This record gives sequence, C-alpha cells and structure tokens, in this order.
Amino acid sequence: MNIEELAKKKLQYTKEFKPEIKSIDEKNGTVTVYTNVAIKDRQGDLIEPKEFNLDNYKKNPVFLADHRYTIDHVLGKSVDAGVDDKGLWQTFKYFTDYEGTAGDLARWAFYLAQNGIAAFSIGFIPHGQEYDSKLKANLLKDVEILETSQVVVPANQDAVLQYAKSYTGKLPDEVQEITGKNDDEPQEKAVVPYKDLGIADVATKWDAAKEVAAADVKQLKQMCAWYDEKNPDVKSSYKLPHHRASDLKAVWKGVVAAMSALNGGRGGVDIPAGDRKAVYNHLVKHYEQFGMTPPDLKSDDEIAVLKRIQAIEDKAKEHEEMLARIERFMQDQIEINKRLSSSSTIVEKETEDIWKEVIEKIKKGE
Repeated sequence: MNIEELAKKKLQYTKEFKPEIKSIDEKNGTVTVYTNVAIKDRQGDLIEPKEFNLDNYKKNPVFLADHRYTIDHVLGKSVDAGVDDKGLWQTFKYFTDYEGTAGDLARWAFYLAQNGIAAFSIGFIPHGQEYDSKLKANLLKDVEILETSQVVVPANQDAVLQYAKSYTGKLPDEVQEITGKNDDEPQEKAVVPYKDLGIADVATKWDAAKEVAAADVKQLKQMCAWYDEKNPDVKSSYKLPHHRASDLKAVWKGVVAAMSALNGGRGGVDIPAGDRKAVYNHLVKHYEQFGMTPPDLKSDDEIAVLKRIQAIEDKAKEHEEMLARIERFMQDQIEINKRLSSSSTIVEKETEDIWKEVIEKIKKGE
C-alpha cells in the first residue's frame, strides 16, 4: 500500500514535537533537528527511540509541506536520519535551487524555519501499542515513518521551532495565540517573494524616486524587495525598489542600487537584520536573470564598519563645504573692503577740493 492510499484510509498518525535544532546551514539549505523525543505528548502517546523503523523511509525520504501528499508540496528530502538516546533526528535538504513555484515554496519554508515560525511533524504507522500504567502513557511500537512535514501552527504549543535567535519580526496572530503574545516584539515586516516579471534592457536608466512616485502600493509590493506589513498602504513602507512602474520589469541599474544599499552603500537600508539574507536571495535571482554575478552579502559587522566610514566621509564633506563657505565669505569681505576703501578715497578727495575752493574765495574777499 503506497502513501497516497494510506492517506485516504487515514491509517497513519501525524504528530508534532518540540524540535530541538542541532544545526542549520544557510549556504546549503539544510536543517538538522530532532523531530521526536522520548516524552509523553499531550495525546498521552510516547515513542521510544528504539521503536522507530526507518528502513522504508530511507528508500524514499520525502519531506513535505503540511502533510500534503502531492508533488507540488515536496519541500525537499531527508538526507540523513537516525535515532539516539534522546530521540529521532533528521537532516533536511530544502530544494531551494529549483526554479519555479515548488522552489519558491521550499525557499519560503526554509526562510520560516530560519526565523522561528515552523515545526516538524512526522507521519507514521504504529504497528503495535501497549499501555504503560506506571507512565500512564500509550506506548507506540514498531513505528514506521512514512514522511516528515514542516507545519506552521502545530497542535502542540511546544512544537513551535525554537531556532529564532536572529528573528526580529512579530509572530503572526495565529502563532501568538499558541505561544503567547510578546508586546515587546517589533512590528511585522515582510520580504517580498521573488517573481520573474521580465527584465528591461540592461542600459535602461534608473530613477528610484520617479518610479516610486509613479506607482501605487499594489505595484510597489511587486517592485520592491521588502516592506513593513503593519503599514502596507503607505508608500514609505516599501524599500529597495528595482522594478519599473510601467510594466513591472526588473531594471538592472535598480537591482544594482538595491544590492548596494543592502550591503551598506549610500547609508544602507533600514530593515531587520534577520531579513537581510532573504532580501539578498531575492536580488540574487535578478542578477541571474541578467546573467550577472552577484556580490557576496556583507556581514552585520562589515555593514557597521561601512556605516562608520560613511559617517566619517559625510563629516569630512561637511567640513569641506564649511571651509568653502568661509573662503567665499572672506573673498566677499575683501571685495567689500576694497569698494569701501575706494569710496572713502573719493569722498576725501571731493571734501579736500571743496575746502580749497572756499579758501580761495576767502582770499579774494568773496
């Protein structure tokens, strides 16, 4: 009986457990995580590590989205799996390098996993079970793993992925209801998913301010790489535009400008640090569209150094402009003094002539 038939007959179980991250590799798109640990869950079930049967699973180690048994919901595969004293662990490889809708889904799922909005759920068949009165738990035996899925809102509130060190956004309301609201979290932010909307000629000029002014917010959500979800109707919420408003085609000089800003150029761009990698991946796809090689993504430390250098350069420029103004002022004063000096000489000369004339008249008795 294949997986599809099992799904129809609902013979398999699905369970979400609190996943403990062992490692995450952003470059290769892999996550290693415990997908089950030997504790009694809220349904009263417990699976000891020795009871997992991975033989058939390793022949077809499918990794799905939301237990959807369709080809377009395959996120990747389990490239390694095993059990230890703690439980069942797996390494998942996301198919983020695939171009198309399925690849977009894999990239989105990996992004969610990176940012703490994910849980992992195993689909399995228990071929036996017994009740342990001492543990007050139903012990599942000879558990055959069928597939593993990534889910967003698990039935068990402890199943929310705990790898969220770099996450700076606000959790969706559905997840907050489970995990508890955190009023101290920053407001929601969003990375705009990459879409192939065509490209303009590589020599096309780029004027970001002009393109943003010509667009409405609906267009901006496709023209930019990032926006503030709390204020989606405000144009200033949209950052890093690189598509033109007229036909939404990507403009090469706009892509370069967006990448430069992401890497700290021209003062950088104010977006959460946790979103920079996803924005970078978005822009990399446009580099590939144009057949260009993208620069490396600069680290937060490198960006901080660039900002300090930029601040120093800006201050130096201010000083140069101030010195230039002082120099112009001094030149103006010199010119004014020359004119005043010249006028004073003329006045003195005229006064002297008048007195001479008066003296002559006195001498003549006039």
